[in-house]
Amino acid sequence: MNADAERAFRAFHRVVSSITSTDLWRNDELRAGFAVSFGPGTHVHSKEWPDIAKFRSLMMDFRQLVSNDDPSSLNRVCNLVFEHRHADGWSQEETQRIAAARRRFNEALDQPADFYSEPMGSTRPTIRRLLDGWINGEWFHGDEDKREERIRYELDPQENLSLALIIPAVRVAVSAAIDIDELLTAGLQRA
Repeated sequence: MNADAERAFRAFHRVVSSITSTDLWRNDELRAGFAVSFGPGTHVHSKEWPDIAKFRSLMMDFRQLVSNDDPSSLNRVCNLVFEHRHADGWSQEETQRIAAARRRFNEALDQPADFYSEPMGSTRPTIRRLLDGWINGEWFHGDEDKREERIRYELDPQENLSLALIIPAVRVAVSAAIDIDELLTAGLQRA
C-alpha cells in the first residue's frame, strides 16, 4: 500500500474513532427537532438538540472530514482508494461500497436547507454552507463574513434553527464515514 494513502487512512480512522467515542454518538444523542409556527413573525414552540458544547466538540473532529485541505478528509481518502484500487487490491465490491458511502456523505451535506428563504438575490443555502458558517464563522475561526451569512439565512437568529438541519445531516455523514472506515480498516489489515 502506498505510504501516503496508508497515513491518510490511519488519520481518517483516528478522526472517525474520535467522533464515535463521543457521548453524543455512543448515547445516540445526535438528534434534533423543533416545532415552529409561521405568521406575523416566527415563533419557536420547542427545540430539542444535543448540548451545544458537546456538539461543538464533536464538530472539532467532523470538520476534518469535510475540509478538502485536511489529510483525513473523506473525499481525499476516497480519492486515494480509487486512485490505488488495483495496486492496493481493493475489490470492485469494496470500491462500490466506498463510492456509495461517499455519495451518502456528500448528499447529506449538499442538500438544500429547505425551510430557509434566501435573502434577495441569493440562492438557497446547502447544509454544507450553513455548517461552514458555524464552523468557520462561529466556533473555530471567527470569520465574520461567514458568520453574517449564516445569520442572514436563519429564520430567527436568536433560535439558531439551522442546527435542526445540520445535526441530522451530520448524523448521516458520520454514519457514511463509519462505513468507509470499516472498509479501510479491513484494507489496512490486508496490506
